[in-house]
Amino acid sequence: MWRLALLSLLGASFFSVLASAQEPTPDDVQSAAAAFGEAQRAQLRGDYAQAADLFELADRSAPNAVALRSAIRNRRAASQASGAATLAAEALTRYPDDAETHALAEETLAELAPTLAALHVTCAPACSLSLDGRAANDRALERFDLYVAPGEHEVAASWGSGAPLTRALSAVAAQEESFAFEAPPVEAVVAEVIPEGVAAPEPPPEPPPPPPSGLHPAIFGSLAGLAVLGLGITIGSGVDTLDAASAYRSAPTQAGYEDGIGRELRTNVLIGVTSAVAVTALVLLFFTNWEGDGPSERVALLPSFSVSPDGASLALAGRL
Repeated sequence: MWRLALLSLLGASFFSVLASAQEPTPDDVQSAAAAFGEAQRAQLRGDYAQAADLFELADRSAPNAVALRSAIRNRRAASQASGAATLAAEALTRYPDDAETHALAEETLAELAPTLAALHVTCAPACSLSLDGRAANDRALERFDLYVAPGEHEVAASWGSGAPLTRALSAVAAQEESFAFEAPPVEAVVAEVIPEGVAAPEPPPEPPPPPPSGLHPAIFGSLAGLAVLGLGITIGSGVDTLDAASAYRSAPTQAGYEDGIGRELRTNVLIGVTSAVAVTALVLLFFTNWEGDGPSERVALLPSFSVSPDGASLALAGRL
């Protein structure tokens, strides 16, 4: 029961700290409270490593001394000395005037620091740091104070783009090591310079023009000529039919009637054929390539079509 009472007290303290926090958003506070509750349940089960992870998550979501102290205690209970000492050093920096946090951090460092190596890393500008392939913090910083177990380690600093800078170290207990990382300069783009006396490369040849589209003007010209020819023949046939009709009215005979019917049929056929050719030529007018195949073969033709009370005309003006 004493454990439950203690956890309830810790929870109340945690929520009172969250209520006074200014930076976290309501969503951050909600996430921190959920992580804190899960951490308490993991601590009751004796899963101190998971509890420490969850208390740290609560502290990252809404930074507060209660969650940070709980993370330190559970790292110690899980025998994770380097993690507990690193959190204790961070607690001294973040909460120098909090008596309870200061006392726990000093006690933790006094117990664990002699068995660990202190590592002080600076970055210019702020970098993301990883230790042995694991992130040392969830955000980019200019300074990192870490405690590591004795032995071989690798530290890597990255700035979001490019390959990270790495450094190997051999940590010795109760000793400190400091080093700095500087972001590599951005590679400048060097323009290609042509040495004096060397001819500049010729520009690539222009691609050939696309093949011409549309019908050749000769097709339209042929149809237009046929239409004009048909129009002349049709007019002549019509005049001949009118003459036959006049002769029949002057002297009506069976032979004259049959001759007039034949001439009328011939004229009607000519009208139909000539009209079809003229309409086809008019339609092809809009699908004809008047530009020709190239500058040397340019066709300068300007078609025109006009209608008047005396009839209709189709003309081509220009140069072939």
